[in-house]
Amino acid sequence: MKEKIKSIFNSVYFKSIIVTLIVLLIIFGIRNLYPFGSQTVSNADGGQAFLPAYYNLWDILHGKMGIFFNFNVGSGTNIYDFTTIYSFLSPLNWIIALTSRNNVVNFINYVLIIKLLFIALTSSILFKKIFKNVSDNTIVLFSFLYALSGYTIVYCTNFSWLDSVGLFPLIIYSLINIIEGKGIKLYVITLTLSLLFSFYISYMSILFIVFSMGIYLFLNRKDKKLDINKIIFELGIGTILSLGISAFATIPVIYQTLHSYRFGISSTANEVGLDINNTLTKLMMLCFYGMPYVFLIKSLLNYKNSKNKKNLLLIIILLVLTTIPIFAERINLMWHTGSYLKFPYRYSFIPIMLIYIFGLSYLNNKNKEEENDKIPKLVKIISIPLLFIALILVYIKFINIPLVSKTPATLLISSKTICYLLVICFISFILTYLITFIKNDKLKNILIVLIILIQVLCNTKSYIGIPRNKMIREHSDETIFYANDIYNYGIKDDTNYKYKDYNNSIIENYPFISRKQSLSTWHMIDNNQYDVHNLLGYTSCGSKLLDKGGNIFTDQVLGVNRIFSELKLKDDYYKFLDKEGKYYIYEYKNTLPYGIIYNTKNSFKDFDYKISRVDNYNNLYKKLFNKKNNIFTEAEYTKKSKNKIDEYTIEIKDKSYLYFVASLKGSIEINVNGKDLKIPLLNSIDTKSYSDTSGMIYLGEYEKENVKIKIKNNDKIKYKPEFILLDSNRYWKFVKKYDQDEIEYNYSNNSLKINLDATANKSLFLPITYNEGLKATVNGKKVEIERALGSYISIKLDRGNNDIKISFTPPYFKISLAISLLSIIAFILLNKYVLEEFKLKLLPKIAKYIFIVVFIGMFIYVYIFPYVKLLLK
Repeated sequence: MKEKIKSIFNSVYFKSIIVTLIVLLIIFGIRNLYPFGSQTVSNADGGQAFLPAYYNLWDILHGKMGIFFNFNVGSGTNIYDFTTIYSFLSPLNWIIALTSRNNVVNFINYVLIIKLLFIALTSSILFKKIFKNVSDNTIVLFSFLYALSGYTIVYCTNFSWLDSVGLFPLIIYSLINIIEGKGIKLYVITLTLSLLFSFYISYMSILFIVFSMGIYLFLNRKDKKLDINKIIFELGIGTILSLGISAFATIPVIYQTLHSYRFGISSTANEVGLDINNTLTKLMMLCFYGMPYVFLIKSLLNYKNSKNKKNLLLIIILLVLTTIPIFAERINLMWHTGSYLKFPYRYSFIPIMLIYIFGLSYLNNKNKEEENDKIPKLVKIISIPLLFIALILVYIKFINIPLVSKTPATLLISSKTICYLLVICFISFILTYLITFIKNDKLKNILIVLIILIQVLCNTKSYIGIPRNKMIREHSDETIFYANDIYNYGIKDDTNYKYKDYNNSIIENYPFISRKQSLSTWHMIDNNQYDVHNLLGYTSCGSKLLDKGGNIFTDQVLGVNRIFSELKLKDDYYKFLDKEGKYYIYEYKNTLPYGIIYNTKNSFKDFDYKISRVDNYNNLYKKLFNKKNNIFTEAEYTKKSKNKIDEYTIEIKDKSYLYFVASLKGSIEINVNGKDLKIPLLNSIDTKSYSDTSGMIYLGEYEKENVKIKIKNNDKIKYKPEFILLDSNRYWKFVKKYDQDEIEYNYSNNSLKINLDATANKSLFLPITYNEGLKATVNGKKVEIERALGSYISIKLDRGNNDIKISFTPPYFKISLAISLLSIIAFILLNKYVLEEFKLKLLPKIAKYIFIVVFIGMFIYVYIFPYVKLLLK
């Protein structure tokens, strides 16, 4: 037993984990990262998207939330995509259950560490498998470098992708097993897990599998030891089984993604030209460390003497295929499923692995006696002056570099900083190259490790745990702590009503954290939801919906009654409730009920986008509440323009609320009766700019007054203003007198139970987003859930008592689950009765031709189709 324990501690795998862990702890200590300090790794997308989702995972693991639906975010949304987009199915994420809910924001640091250790482990397994002549210490070093590669450090905020990145070395290992005739078990298991953890990243891994195996088999087509037909057949069967087993997660999520608003806007990426900032960012991921390139160059220089020319040629071809997209955005787009926003390089873990394998192949096969020393001498002569030039550039050009900027691909550091890190990589490359010719191995290794550690510290300082005061609020973890404040208040608040961020001071996904309903979301929304949100005057930004904007009427129809603000509110229709953290909590003094019973004959399924907002609002008011009069009017105005200022004068007679909304490209400033209007944004509550993301804004309440509105239009942009009046006396009189039967709500994970009494021919409008997959029963009988107000729901009621149950199942989930179960059975049977005794002859031949078609088709799709499409325009 002692010997086994000793062998574990002495193994290259354990050493890879320990070395990586020690360095990470040192980095965390230096960077003041939790648990050594107060900083977290939740920057950029980590804080805005991934971390809020992990709060939802915490709720699921503690039985407080279902895996299918969340009623809080965006008025209710299908969250099943979290399984294989946010890697909820990965056990590496489940450790967050060990901490308190409020501490998830800090505990995510541990999740990152564990995922990086997993990558170190799997890469060491692969390197040990294929490089028998490389020392354990070298394997530990390369495994450590892969765990802290440009990909994992730059994308450390996108925690969910790292699980599939950790499985990638095992996928390569499994492909080697298939080639060596060791079966498909490991391949099916690793590819299935990768698909379950992230089908998006796995798509890129599958492209690699097809291209790498196709090129390998072509290069080795004359090798009589290889049964190419069998290899292709097993590869095909393994891939189909993996897709089938993972179907229960991937099919419903892919369907959801394809029908989302974000997919539509991202797939129309027009800016596909060469951009220096984006190119530098991509290069940064590959050029994180100089040392691997030293041995890559040596491997190339000794290519003629290599015993594995075909394998090296395979890696060279694959490196070309995976690095061309750095400069060819149209190809880069196809590597990202044909859809992305900005210009990412989310598969750069593949060329990074290829670079490391190429370098290790030199160390695995090098022979000191055969090594040609003529070229290195020439390189020495050239490299020394280049080194001094690089050092001078660093000193003159790249000192005092700011951490924060607007680099499109990372949103964290400046292009100047990236140049700085690239120069450091170049210096590291030259120094390491020169050090390799030192004869004292001990001194040589110490110097190389020292250079690597310096680079690790420089790189991680730029990307991991950027201090909050160095970042704008939107990209820091600051608002996560504010959302925790809302949660702390919310656990004392049993209301069913929605919350509203009055100052636009917090991230869009705060409902995941606060666990209270809101219109706000940065999740999967569809086109109807986006259009209705904007028509009702609420703020949107790309695929993000905010609860800022709208008006009192739309708020109350949609169930908004709680308001939190950084500043005290003076409006007389708010009632102060409490203060939690930095926020003042209010509610409307009078409000409409959450959920409205209305006459079925007045069904209001869709808004009419051909008429004005005012007409739509009045139609909604009249149909939903069975009224004949209007409560909204379009304000008439006179306009004067001078220089860059437009002055509008509005005569208001009856006591009314005045609202403004406009569609424009650019920004304007608004002054009301001599006072500049503040229009809070997430990054500043004092901003005065109104833009296309501002939605409807409140200009005040007026009676018998001429309101003068000055709009400063510095850029002379075109805009069409809408000034909308809501008769406040009539509205509040209506609200106070409005009466309907009491409605009881009981939420339970994926379902909602409602109890109410109704008269004949009534329907219930609910401010819950319409999602395909929602089902309802009334008194035990299935009823149709109708679309109402474009993106909400309505249910026809029975006369008398109504026991309503609303539940949700993702579209195609049941059939996908059946496919997964059948695929598992097929995998077991095939392994036991078919693949173990390989006697089939016809099927492998057919598989060969199918694979050729697939390979050619995918190659054309990724590398040729984008430019054919361009020529056809």
